[in-house]
Amino acid sequence: MAVESINIRLETREETGKNKAKRLRKKGYLPAVFYGPGYKESVPVMVRIDDIIPHLHSSHWKTLVLNVTFPDGKEEMAMIRDYQRDPLTRQILHLDFYQILRGHKVMVAVPLVLTNKEDCIGVKKGGVLIQSLHEIEMEVLPSEIPDEIYIDVEGLDIGQGIRVSDIKLPESATISVDPEETIAQVVESSAMEAEVAAAEEEAPAEVEVIGKRGASEKEEEEE
Repeated sequence: MAVESINIRLETREETGKNKAKRLRKKGYLPAVFYGPGYKESVPVMVRIDDIIPHLHSSHWKTLVLNVTFPDGKEEMAMIRDYQRDPLTRQILHLDFYQILRGHKVMVAVPLVLTNKEDCIGVKKGGVLIQSLHEIEMEVLPSEIPDEIYIDVEGLDIGQGIRVSDIKLPESATISVDPEETIAQVVESSAMEAEVAAAEEEAPAEVEVIGKRGASEKEEEEE
């Protein structure tokens, strides 16, 4: 379970807009917004880059519960709900902090991590271990949010797999995914090679596009 206490201090951000945001980043701050069930409108804030970046590099940043302090001393619990990167430089441009309330469930995407892959029985026999589900969304109490869910695959033989129903979830957790959905399985290498070959035949040639934002990329700020 997530027991680590992470304290983050927010500062007031009165100026908004792309040019102002660039100036903030040059000063060592990251523009952000804070919002949630207790706020009618999002609150523009900023956070020191050195304070938040190490946590964004964590493999389980989506499940981190933060103790956030506002300039007036007010404290809240929050999670990083989203962040935006520059598609070319990969620099982080903007953060979204989401308020969470004690005793109220929150929706999170928890990473699924396979362990003992090198000792997997099926792999030792020449099979291929395939992970088809890498995270699972659940609604869970903040005190029970797992950093990650670890799944031991050592005992999997060729033709065997692990389903969602096989993993242990927090007591308060509810999920919408089909319990019979496969998380990981071991298949024969010949079957895997045939599947890859078929996919390559169907896939169109890729053309690299440089200097154009993807359609799914968000604008830095729309306040």
